[in-house]
Amino acid sequence: MDRRIERTQKAIFEALLELMNEKEFDKISINEIAKRANLNRGTIYSHYTDKNDLLKKYIASCIAPFQQECSVESPEVLMLGTFEYIEENVDVFKTLLMNGGATSFKETLQEMVFSGLTKANRNQHTEDSIPQEIKYHFVASAMTGTIEWWVKSPTRYKPAIMVEHILNLLHKLQ
Repeated sequence: MDRRIERTQKAIFEALLELMNEKEFDKISINEIAKRANLNRGTIYSHYTDKNDLLKKYIASCIAPFQQECSVESPEVLMLGTFEYIEENVDVFKTLLMNGGATSFKETLQEMVFSGLTKANRNQHTEDSIPQEIKYHFVASAMTGTIEWWVKSPTRYKPAIMVEHILNLLHKLQ
């Protein structure tokens, strides 16, 4: 990607995040984002169709680093990597979850977890009466809710502790 485009997108993303720290996403306008990024509205519209498209692409860029780890066969490694990445970027994730980006973020995260579970278990067939699709959606919803709670919690458990407890819970559900 062209460096100028990268710089422009970075400025737009930073402006969006700064504004989301100040007020709800629904109250933010493209004009405010442009002004904060020191760009004109046309530049933003040349990259994004509207502010919802911008938010969606920003969320995708935040999730991309640990989404790549979905190819890891071990759920423990995947979960630990996810929690560590979120912990390193907790302010970004807290902003996304608390200031109007929550629905988009949670949907994207939930789809990533579901996809990771599906890939990791694609060759496993169980005699269980519960369809795997239902199990995976249940676990994806539980993981998303747990991550949201963890990010918002003033006293956060260490990533390794979170993974240990989540795995214990999952084993108890089997």
